[in-house]
Amino acid sequence: MSIVFVGGWATVPGQFPWFAENSEFIVPFADFNPSDLHNRLMEIAGRKEDKVLLGWSTGAHILIKECVSVFSSFDKVILVSPFLSFLDSFPERVVESMIKGLSDDFESVIRQFHLNCGESSTVSASGYNLSELRSGLNFLIDSKIKEIGCKGENLILIRGTKDRIVRKKAFEKVRNMLPEAEVLTPCTGHKPDESFLVSMVGGQLK
Repeated sequence: MSIVFVGGWATVPGQFPWFAENSEFIVPFADFNPSDLHNRLMEIAGRKEDKVLLGWSTGAHILIKECVSVFSSFDKVILVSPFLSFLDSFPERVVESMIKGLSDDFESVIRQFHLNCGESSTVSASGYNLSELRSGLNFLIDSKIKEIGCKGENLILIRGTKDRIVRKKAFEKVRNMLPEAEVLTPCTGHKPDESFLVSMVGGQLK
């Protein structure tokens, strides 16, 4: 089985060690530009084996924006905390403040973000590329989805009931545009426990 995991803003392998080891683990702005993701997935879509595509947060947003046409080539598409516009959850000034904060106190911004994600353990603020993080935040200010070219036939939408990043109203906008998608609302924060996501893709933790 081929699994593609598309991370969110500031995602690092240590947050999802199973996926980092057992999937094609890619992170926006670090491993690809949003407009390039479609062609990358097209190469995987032709494989003659079961294929699962999972996007988390910003990764889910980019999948909806750029890659809907390849969804039908995957056996299952899982979108965790997707949104049409990040500004449906936070005003632009908050994101601009994060951009400024990256220069003023880089580690504090990263730590606070992961805390708000509901991380169960401390995520190191080392190993990040400041330029890539800025690009990601600027993208979140500008990027908006107005329509989706499918009804969600093979999609699963997930949002934790304790999600402090993607607000319920933002998630509901996605849900309303994908009426045939299955919807799950586990009791979790913005970042679900990895074991839950592993079970969703049909994997097994060691």
